[in-house]
Amino acid sequence: MDQIKSFFSNKGTIDQDTINNLICYRVQKIEDLINVIIPHLTKYPLLTQKHADFLLFKLAIELMSNKEHLTIEGLNKISEGGD
Repeated sequence: MDQIKSFFSNKGTIDQDTINNLICYRVQKIEDLINVIIPHLTKYPLLTQKHADFLLFKLAIELMSNKEHLTIEGLNKISEGGD
């Protein structure tokens, strides 16, 4: 996980959930998602259903960065998967 964090220019945090035996890499700043994480995952797409999930996530982040998620139309775009 430290290598992933380092690869992404130390954006985000690593959290350990000992109760559920999980380690999570979290990026919370929308700027880091837009400028670092999303471009990488666009260049190197995820496989299987994860790619479709990423496309919906990317749409939601784009709408949030433009404040469109605050409108009914924006929420509908997210819930409809961008269609």
